Amino acid sequence: MILVIGSKGSMGTRYCAILKYLGVPFQGVDIRDKWPKSFDKAIVCTPTNTHYKICKQLIEMGKSILCEKPVSKIPYRDWE
Repeated sequence: MILVIGSKGSMGTRYCAILKYLGVPFQGVDIRDKWPKSFDKAIVCTPTNTHYKICKQLIEMGKSILCEKPVSKIPYRDWE
């Protein structure tokens, strides 16, 4: 199953529509929602300032990610 984080935004609703059209199992969640325990991949379509933190969590969980660009608004040297 694919988790669409930020599914209520403009890009999130597009990804959900595409996944539904393709018949791919997915679950949409809002940025503040608790994530389900069982999912294989994630699409991150939240505000840009949240991308890095969410992607880092997903990487630590070993999940495959598609993240809306850009991953961050700040230069790499300033992360963390």
